[in-house]
Parts: sequence; C-alpha cells; structure tokens
Amino acid sequence: MALKKALITGAAGGIGAATVVAALGRGYQVFAVDSNEERLQQSWGDQDSVRAYAIDIRSASEVSDVIRDMGSDAALVVNCAGVGNRALIADLTDQDWAEVLSVNLTGTMVVCREVLRQMPRNSVIVNITSIAAHRSFAGRAAYCSTKAAVVAFTEVLSLECSGKGIRAFAVSPGYVDTLMAQEQEGFVSEAMILSRVPFKRLAQPSEIANSILALASEDFTFLSGSTVVIDGGWNANGGFWPVPALEEWHTHHE
Repeated sequence: MALKKALITGAAGGIGAATVVAALGRGYQVFAVDSNEERLQQSWGDQDSVRAYAIDIRSASEVSDVIRDMGSDAALVVNCAGVGNRALIADLTDQDWAEVLSVNLTGTMVVCREVLRQMPRNSVIVNITSIAAHRSFAGRAAYCSTKAAVVAFTEVLSLECSGKGIRAFAVSPGYVDTLMAQEQEGFVSEAMILSRVPFKRLAQPSEIANSILALASEDFTFLSGSTVVIDGGWNANGGFWPVPALEEWHTHHE
C-alpha cells in the first residue's frame, strides 16, 4: 500500500521539523521543503521516507517542481515556513518589511495555489500563523501583519477549496521553544513570556506538531476555515509587558 504524501515547508527546524517527525509517525511519506539546504540535509538527508528540497517557496516554478514529484495525491500540506524581524515602525526598513511579507504571506499563497491545482479530494491544508495574528506586539509590525493576513487568507482558501472536498485551517501557536522564540533580546525575555503563560513553560515543537496532525486527521473532518490557537492559555491570561526597546525609543525621542 502506498504511503500518504505530505508536503511540509520550513522543515529544517522548529515546528516544521517536528511536523515532519509527527507525519512520519502517522505513516506519511514526507516532502520536506526549506530554504536552508545545509540544515535540511542534516535533518532529513538520510531518511528513507523523506524527500528533501532546498527551494524558495516564493518561486512558483520551484514549488511546482516539488509538487510534480509528489504527483496528484498530496494528502496533507503544512505551511510552517516563516521569518520575523524586530524593529519599531520608525526604524523598519522597506527591505525588512518586504522580506517578511514575501515569505510569510506570499510564500504561503504560492504553495497553496500550486498544490491546489492537483490536490485530491479529502486532502488538508494547514497554515501556521501565530498568537501574533491575534495580539499585537510592539516591534513586530511586519510579523504581526503577515500572520494576521494568513488567518484571513486561510478563511478565503477554505471557502474556495471546500467544493473540491479539501479542508483548510490555520494553527496559531503561542511561544514555542524554537530558535525564533530565543531571538527576542531587547523586546521580550523568557521570564516575561513565562509570567503570562499559566503553565509557566514554553511549548515544545512536538506538542504543536502532534496537534497539527491530529487536527488534520479523519477525526476532525468538519474543521475548516477556522484558526486553532495552541498557546497554553497565554491569550486567555491577557496582560502585556513593557517592551524595553520601546521604552528606550520613547526616552530618546522625548
């Protein structure tokens, strides 16, 4: 019996890599995509059930080459690829804004558009957003804007592909123990994050990945068009913290 096929972007680390592991555990053959060829090969180069592709997801031709290799039976697509930067709006460059927009939003759109052209019925598309789609953070204008846009994009996507029997939904993780979460200096510390998480810890990438695979399973066949927040109660706990970089900017511009 042929393995089900899953396309996972951002597969070289963090939630993307954990999602590859979770998909393998559920019997998928994984087509792992990332822009970082070295990390991609280190992670998946020797795995029999993983085919690794170092590509730019913003390139329709490169994405379509991967989908062509998959054939017309992609059962699951998980868009985990994403980038972020930290800059107050007054200091945000056009280049930094465009980079985040092109990867987080345009890249997600390109993958969805190309795969939809030959995705079979009963397939699933999962777009990874963030709690930053629902709560704003000073210094994260580009990231918050693109993640909120992915939520809206996923809602439209679900409407357009439902006629083909394809489900599409988004997952918004809270703070996860990944490299991206560790790069917060000047804006937020781990202690500040944990002060707002009722469980007093970061999520592990595997917890988000296992949730993604569970929601994409046949146990949730009526889930589409929604965004599922998995944040350990961070959003429910409300409250924000002072942002050191913002306080410093105000001091310098008084």
